[in-house]
Amino acid sequence: MLDFGVFMHESAFSCSKIRVSCTGYCERICFFQNLSSKERIDNTYYFNISYLSQNNLHFNNLKNMKKALLVIDVQNIYTHSESELYCTDHKQTVKKINGLIEAFQKKGYPIVYIKHIHKADGSDTGRMFDFAGPIEDFNFKEGSEEVEFDKDLYLVSNATIIFKNRYSSFVGTSLEKILKENNIDTVTICGFMTNFCCESTARDAHDRDYYVEFISDATGAPESETMNETKIREVVSELLSGGISKIFDYETYSLEF
Repeated sequence: MLDFGVFMHESAFSCSKIRVSCTGYCERICFFQNLSSKERIDNTYYFNISYLSQNNLHFNNLKNMKKALLVIDVQNIYTHSESELYCTDHKQTVKKINGLIEAFQKKGYPIVYIKHIHKADGSDTGRMFDFAGPIEDFNFKEGSEEVEFDKDLYLVSNATIIFKNRYSSFVGTSLEKILKENNIDTVTICGFMTNFCCESTARDAHDRDYYVEFISDATGAPESETMNETKIREVVSELLSGGISKIFDYETYSLEF
């Protein structure tokens, strides 16, 4: 049984301290006070979070997981430079997503592509755009170029594609039916946006009793005034690792897959 004794995280990674007590297993304290700012961003975060999330005994002891890859919203709205939701790191993100698709395809695991789209009249938007300006200016309208898949996304033959109009890929879609029909117990998440549709889908999957794998650097998000894309990934992964999902970076996941 895990006992997370201390988790202290100070801004800008000035000091990051974790004590993880696993009864009968280990006790570990990690300090990263002497690293440069860049080293903290590059190293401290993933070290700490991967240590926390991958020491889940129930998850580690589960054998023969039945996995499905959820490829969420890899659409032009995030990859075209003129878009207000443009993600500057999208090329590397899509490259990693394609790597995951190829790996799952080789193993014969299900791959589900998810696309966010709304009726042109906005009648199905609900509360989606309450914080995004005038409703007539909403994004993801059906028939627009911005809702199409990015040209570099690898689409497998006979791809399973579902359409959603909420952050979670489960709400109002056939996703859970597809997972149950394939006896899936574990979903692996990649795509856009890290802090909205990917995070919401991870939380929803957990609450529906699926195991969740979140490939942090295979997700993307547009920068805000206060956080760049790397920081957004870090914050979301830190929150999810506490009780929702195992967190991986692409390289580590590829080695273990």
